[in-house]
Amino acid sequence: MFFDSYDIVKELAEKTTTKTGLSVIVNFNDKEYKTGKKASNEFLEQMPVEFDDFIPKWNYSFKITTVIT
Repeated sequence: MFFDSYDIVKELAEKTTTKTGLSVIVNFNDKEYKTGKKASNEFLEQMPVEFDDFIPKWNYSFKITTVIT
């Protein structure tokens, strides 16, 4: 599915609710990020990546192992 504008995506997403009344707030970040940037070994040791079984290239999370005060 393709959309003509961000506004259409925002409008459709914000119509989403759950049975318990939770709703969606949409904000777009139009900042451009450099691609190909690699995380340092130090970062990966402190924030290990946990890859999801479904499309792990796209679905992953960082599990914080230390508390920053």
